[in-house]
Amino acid sequence: MWGYVVSLGSMQPYRGRSSGDKQMGNKEDQAQRLLNGAYALKNSNDNTRYYREFAPIYDEQFADALGYSYPQTIADVFVSEHAAGEDVPVLDIGCGTGLVAQYLVGSGEIDGVDLSAEMLGVARHKCVYRDLYCLDLTEGLGEMPRNYGGVVSAGTFTHGHLGPGVLENLLAVGRDGALYVIGINAEHFHNAGFEGAFSLLLRAEKITEYRKCTADIYRGSTARPDQAIIAIFRKSVALR
Repeated sequence: MWGYVVSLGSMQPYRGRSSGDKQMGNKEDQAQRLLNGAYALKNSNDNTRYYREFAPIYDEQFADALGYSYPQTIADVFVSEHAAGEDVPVLDIGCGTGLVAQYLVGSGEIDGVDLSAEMLGVARHKCVYRDLYCLDLTEGLGEMPRNYGGVVSAGTFTHGHLGPGVLENLLAVGRDGALYVIGINAEHFHNAGFEGAFSLLLRAEKITEYRKCTADIYRGSTARPDQAIIAIFRKSVALR
């Protein structure tokens, strides 16, 4: 279903790939296999097993190889909406290896939550988080704080991962007026019914200032065409 955009210049006889081209191709092929595997996950146990093996190579063999620009985009949107000194501390949902937090340094204290202890182990070594929580968000929020001024997420609301059912629960971690910047795979957004879920939250006056924008998930000359819908909203004041 997905392909690559190829730019064609003047025609030249094909002489095979150079060793550098082959190495780049191998990295992209490996990254594509890792992504396909992630999209095929069915439940929390699948996720735990998969990311146990994925964690040590995630940054280099997936994020770097595919030009994964999504985390920086989410961070940039949050910073552009951020009311200085108010939307803190920040919670990074599905923080993985800490790619979003790397771009939020200087925006206040950041905590992270993820299902994978191995991914959190990589994130911990980057020293960009205050606290990290290993938690399955489909089963509740455990002992997590309930006073976050900002909540962000990139890459977790996608195929084989989180659906719209956890959105209302996530409101519990934010204080009144908290800023949410939640990235959702565009295909997943439409197929899983996220628009309906946001409409229900709006009608129930649980969120306010809801709007959305579209962004590329990858960048580069051979980037996949995947896009994300970024939902931006605030938790309604006095919502309990």
